[in-house]
Amino acid sequence: MEILIFFSAFVFHMVVFGKKKSKSTKQKCEKLKIATDHNDGNTVARSLSSLLNEAPVVETDLKISGSESASQVKAQLKAAGPEAQLAVVKAALAKKRFDVLSRFLALHPAFGQGLSQISLLKNLVRKNLLDEALQCIKVMPPSAATYNAVLEVLAERKDLQKMREVISLAQSAGQLDAIGYNALIRVLASSGELNQAKEAMSEMATLGLRPNLGAFHPLLEFAVKSTPCNEDSMFALVQEIKAIGLSPNNATCSVLLKGLQKGSREGFVKRVLQIVDDRLQEQPDDILLGSLCEACNRSGYMHELLPRLKLARRRGGPFKVKCAHTVGSIIRAHASDHDLNGVWRTWREMKENQVQPSRITIGCMVEALASNGEADSALAIIDEALADPQGKELVNAVIYSSVLKSFSQHKQFDRVWSVYQEMLGRNIEFTVTTFNALLDACARSQEIHRAAPLLRAMSDQNITPNIITYSTVIKAYCAANQLDAAFQVFDDMQQTPNMVPDEVVYNTLLDGCARYGRFERGMKVIDTMRAAGIAASNFTLSLVAKLASRSKQPEKAFELVEQLQAEFNIELNMHVFNNLLHAASLTGDLAKTKSTFVRMLSQKVKPDGRTFSLLLRTCISNKAFDTALVTLRAAIGLPQDKQLWTKTSSDCQLLAALRHLPSRGGAALKRGANAIPHDVIQDVFQAVSAHAQKSADTRLRAEAAALLQEVCEVVPGLQVDIRIQRRLLP
Repeated sequence: MEILIFFSAFVFHMVVFGKKKSKSTKQKCEKLKIATDHNDGNTVARSLSSLLNEAPVVETDLKISGSESASQVKAQLKAAGPEAQLAVVKAALAKKRFDVLSRFLALHPAFGQGLSQISLLKNLVRKNLLDEALQCIKVMPPSAATYNAVLEVLAERKDLQKMREVISLAQSAGQLDAIGYNALIRVLASSGELNQAKEAMSEMATLGLRPNLGAFHPLLEFAVKSTPCNEDSMFALVQEIKAIGLSPNNATCSVLLKGLQKGSREGFVKRVLQIVDDRLQEQPDDILLGSLCEACNRSGYMHELLPRLKLARRRGGPFKVKCAHTVGSIIRAHASDHDLNGVWRTWREMKENQVQPSRITIGCMVEALASNGEADSALAIIDEALADPQGKELVNAVIYSSVLKSFSQHKQFDRVWSVYQEMLGRNIEFTVTTFNALLDACARSQEIHRAAPLLRAMSDQNITPNIITYSTVIKAYCAANQLDAAFQVFDDMQQTPNMVPDEVVYNTLLDGCARYGRFERGMKVIDTMRAAGIAASNFTLSLVAKLASRSKQPEKAFELVEQLQAEFNIELNMHVFNNLLHAASLTGDLAKTKSTFVRMLSQKVKPDGRTFSLLLRTCISNKAFDTALVTLRAAIGLPQDKQLWTKTSSDCQLLAALRHLPSRGGAALKRGANAIPHDVIQDVFQAVSAHAQKSADTRLRAEAAALLQEVCEVVPGLQVDIRIQRRLLP
């Protein structure tokens, strides 16, 4: 009996505990298998097959039987696309099949060998499956990159709350790095939460992490975009960047350059450019060069650009700019300085770097050449682009318009019309700008008969004339002395919906009336302009004075200018004063001429060559030879003879005004477009020498001779008539 009881107990023990042991062993083996069979294709296939049977993925075409190899499973998943991968993840998590999820994720290359796992995490977050993404991270090998992938997408959404939660999880897992915090700082700064952004930087320092430049850039952007630009904050951030051992890079400089706007202080511009200079001496890139070009152009400091382009070129040799837009900006910069060598060098470097020009690049090159008098070369660039299959579609009417304007401005009107015919032959789609350029050529060449066909062509192409079109046609009719037609176009313009004449239109009509002495009609233009609420300008006042003079009513010039000046509160400029001087000279009124000149100088308006020419001719016609010599000496910038001042004491006010001119104030009048014409200088000495010889005035002769010798020394290219020399010089 005792043996029977022992045997029964033994059997019971074996059955119960043996089964338990077997089960425990089996579980251990399974865990081991899960841990070691990730690269076993059949195991992965069987796992996915069982999962898909438990939770069918309707939206995919996955058909995994369980017998596939790892490569076959990968091929199926790749063919099915990202949606199938997301579906597998959702199914595994829904069924809590973490073993399947682990095997599935192991199919993706590990971070560092590929980006599939990272892409999967980003896709999950973009599908609002943040929890699922975090579950995946738990079964992946520990890596800060996985958390950073999630944070990157949350940063795109500016979801600050969830970003902080993920950062906390990453910190708990020991996988938090500076990249995650930098993303948080960027979002805070771009959202205007500057204090929180700075607090986050302090947190980084506490954790032994250092912000990167990407964290500072949004803070700089915020300071730059402030109205007005927060200069102190900008430079304080730059100092912080340097204080933690970083240096501004090209992107930093590009952000700073955004602060350069029209009206920026010179001191501020210099400080920004000083930071940029450090980068230009190292390794300038497309972004920095492009930002520099645009900033200098935008702020009106183009004179600061070319020296820096030369610096960058000298440091790095030929430019290796890969951005066609930046190439265009550099070309435009050289063109603004009339540096055609720089324009061509940039164009050649673009070709050597195999950069395909954009429409903007071609437009900049054509405009650069055309605006600098190289219209034929500009046309050659267009022909070159049209010959290139890739460039053919880039040429448009706007680019052609630069060539048309250049030929027109240089009075090569035959070339204007030949280019027009070429455009028609190439089926170039015209714009209103193109027709305006052609109509301007009509006005300049006084070929008004071409205007009507052009206007018909505009109508045929359904191109609506703009205010420039009307103004140009009016200008063309005025130039051809067809004022009735010009006023008819003006009337048509007023009847056109949404078309309101501006100051340019009224001034164009006024100029036509002035050109042909149509005083009454010109005064009606002024009345109509006043009734329309259009304010007069200095240009209007110049035309009014010209109208009175050309209408043989020069005395009216002063009356009308005074009236309009008071009505519109205008400070007269040099051109208005010159037209008033001309009006006074027509009457032969030397006193009026001198008082007008004195008024001009007293209002600190700088005279030009025409100003002095008008005064000098009036002096000659009134035989005021001493005054003429004093005025000529002042105009050319020669030191005054004090004895001569005393001998012309009747001109006290004029002499006092001339004394206020800089000692070398007339230096600019010796040469250039504003110089005193040589024939005026000749006329002064001709009149003075003839009078001195006839009257036997030895004093006047001696003073004129001395002045002539000084003038010949300082005025380049002055050729004095031999008869004058014989009269004055020994």
